[in-house]
Amino acid sequence: AFAACEGGDLALGHELTQRWLELSADTRRALVAEPSHAVVANALLVAQVLTQLDLYAPAREVWSLVLELQEELGEPDGSGALSAHAALAGTGVLAGLPHRPMGGEDLLERVPADSTRAFDLVMYGVARGWEAMDAGRIDEAADVTAHALARLARPENWPVLLLTHVIALAAAGRSQELETIRLRYLQSATRYARHRSTHW
Repeated sequence: AFAACEGGDLALGHELTQRWLELSADTRRALVAEPSHAVVANALLVAQVLTQLDLYAPAREVWSLVLELQEELGEPDGSGALSAHAALAGTGVLAGLPHRPMGGEDLLERVPADSTRAFDLVMYGVARGWEAMDAGRIDEAADVTAHALARLARPENWPVLLLTHVIALAAAGRSQELETIRLRYLQSATRYARHRSTHW
């Protein structure tokens, strides 16, 4: 599924993640009873693909599974848990959740803004972009999301970041940059919309 989405085949990625979700739902009790690092690694990849496909609710369920598995493994602060927490913060905005915790550590501070890992860049850009917009720092939001997009090999595979960037540009009144984004990603957006109408 991960390889399919990286190659731009979102339809195949969607089909394979649905199979994984069905299997994990049927075997969740056994997975938690006998947790493994391999399942955690696979779950993180599945959640990433679901995010690329705009399927945020099931992605958040998978990240919750990751956190449960890490707890059972005795690694509540392991790298998988960190990725899951960061992802939950990044996509939580779509469910109207706060971008920063009310108290305690902001886990996104551990994710460097100049990371070379696509998923880190997307989660950081989305969470920090919405955070800036909520605080009235609209231009900062547009710049943060633009920085993340510029470092991605295939920005069109990450609609959640593109959407956040477009909203920030529109709010900032940066119409020329908005038109550039429209022209640059129109073909990908059309392909993606066709995929959604066919497979959802």
